[in-house]
Amino acid sequence: MDTVKIRPATAADQTFIRKLILQNNLNPMGLNWQRFIVATGDDEEFLGCGQIKQHGDTEELASLVVVKNGQGRGISRVLMDALMQRGKRPLWLMCESNLIPYYKRFGFEEVKQPERLPYYFRAIFWLSQLTVGMMLLVRGHYVAFMVLTE
Repeated sequence: MDTVKIRPATAADQTFIRKLILQNNLNPMGLNWQRFIVATGDDEEFLGCGQIKQHGDTEELASLVVVKNGQGRGISRVLMDALMQRGKRPLWLMCESNLIPYYKRFGFEEVKQPERLPYYFRAIFWLSQLTVGMMLLVRGHYVAFMVLTE
C-alpha cells in the first residue's frame, strides 16, 4: 500500500467530498467540509474522506467513503482509525446491514432496539421504516444503527 496521509479537509476539498458522497449514494445532507478529514496519497491525490457529525450531545461517524480505485488498499481502515480517535464515546453510525461485519471489526455493536438509540437516531429509525428502509429491503438490506462505547 502506498503511504496514506490523513489531514483536515479544506474548502478546496468540498467539491471532491460532495462528488464522492453522491457517487456512492451516501447521505448528502450535512456535508460541511470543516468536519471532514481526507485521505491522500503520496502525490496528494484525494483517496477518501469521513466526518464526525454533531447532533446535540451525540456524535456520529459518517460519510466514510474511498474512491473506487483506492478500495482494497487499507485506506478505509486508516480513515476509521483517525475518525475513531476524534470521536467521543459513545460514537454512533448508521450503515446498510451488509456493512455490519466491517464495523464490528472496529468494535462497533449493532443496536436493534429503537428505545436504546439517541433521540436523533430514533427519529431516523422510524423514518427509515417508512421510506429508505423499504428500498433497502428490496435489495435484502436494512438500515443498521451501531455504537462504539470503548
